[in-house]
Amino acid sequence: MLKKKILITTICVLPLILALLYLIGFWAGNLNSYRAKSYAVIIEGWRVPEQETVQPTLLLHLTAGDIRVLADDVVVFEKEMSSRVASSFSGSRTYLISLPESVEGKTLEIQITVDGAPVNTFVEQPLYGAHDDLFHLYMYQALPALIVGSFQLLFGIVFLFLTVGFSVSISGVADHILGAVICINFGVWLFSSGGVLPLFMAAPYDTIAEIGTSLLILPLLLFMLYSLRNRHSYLETGIWIFAGCMVIYLIFAAAESMYNTRMHDLATLLPIIGCLSFSIAQILNYYLNITASYARQEEYMSLTEKAYIDALTGLPNRKSADNVFRSLNSAVGSYCIVSLDLDNLKIINDTYGHEAGDSMLKTAADTLIESVGELGFRARMGGDEFVLVLKRVSSTAVASLLEEIEEKLNGAGIIRHRIPYSMSYGYAFKEECKKGSSLDVYNLADERMYEQKSEKKRQKILEATMVQQHS
Repeated sequence: MLKKKILITTICVLPLILALLYLIGFWAGNLNSYRAKSYAVIIEGWRVPEQETVQPTLLLHLTAGDIRVLADDVVVFEKEMSSRVASSFSGSRTYLISLPESVEGKTLEIQITVDGAPVNTFVEQPLYGAHDDLFHLYMYQALPALIVGSFQLLFGIVFLFLTVGFSVSISGVADHILGAVICINFGVWLFSSGGVLPLFMAAPYDTIAEIGTSLLILPLLLFMLYSLRNRHSYLETGIWIFAGCMVIYLIFAAAESMYNTRMHDLATLLPIIGCLSFSIAQILNYYLNITASYARQEEYMSLTEKAYIDALTGLPNRKSADNVFRSLNSAVGSYCIVSLDLDNLKIINDTYGHEAGDSMLKTAADTLIESVGELGFRARMGGDEFVLVLKRVSSTAVASLLEEIEEKLNGAGIIRHRIPYSMSYGYAFKEECKKGSSLDVYNLADERMYEQKSEKKRQKILEATMVQQHS
């Protein structure tokens, strides 16, 4: 069975993995293709190739500073950072700077200054190429963060609403809410760190978002781990996968800084994979808790059913009948309580065995269910005793119903054991105990039932005596 489940899981998951690998390969191939069409620019001075370039453009990523681009010492682009926070912080920027076609063959120099002093605040080495190629390169670089960041953000928001909406029916609500907040934080962080947020938000607020969300990651994850202490959860696994991905990513980043080499494109996916792993863990954990909650509800309903339902006949038991009697005390309108008792159950048990006696009880219960239908409540009080509660019925209707029950029960006994089944009964109306409770009405009906049962016994004794006298 386990091997079958593993095989089915593999068959389902393998196409998704292959599709994902194909998409990653497609993404990396296009990224390298557009990167190959661009040139790395040395900021101190770089000679532009003497070849025709459609819309020559510079792609710059920098953290701060005023920009000036010179071609053979002639300024071809100049930009001052006008948006400032705390009088000095301007945030990171990404620029696609269009250059005149006359720059071909000339020496480009990029100057970055802060308060007039030259600085180097480039996040990545500047690139030169055709505008469309650099634009596509920038978009392909940001594409994984755009896709996964959008998923994280939407998933976190939807998941938060779902968790709050179902907070009554599931356990671990605090974990789910915190997980949703972490996913939203991951989404904004991927947007800002992946270069997506600058497309929608002006600097320096995109940088503030990146710094703020990155600083929140560690406290949120530590708080989640603390809340999950001493209990297993998929969330804990997701956190450790994210931490592992980030550690490996930081090792690549340190190597990039130390050896002045560009990080491999696949290594840039590690934070994205870590965030996605946490979301998958969140989904699995939510599914597990939902399943456990429904299992607990079903178990509770099963226990409740056992507490209020007679196991043999499937009718409500005495406990259920007591609840109905209590509700009748405050009910408006007339009602009738019928007390019924099977005749000769002991004889059936002694003659044919207890299975036959159980069959008689089940037959009586089925007959009551079929005959009473929606007219009222029926229950087994215990042993061979049953009760009916009928609302807004006349004495004639009750008598007609009891005749129907007797007829059906009699026929069922003849079919099963060639012995007519029968019941003794008595009934009483609310109006007969005006100052009493529903229990008093039931007791009156019970007394009348026993009177009928005693009368039946006297009739049998009388018939037996007359048979003896004639013989």
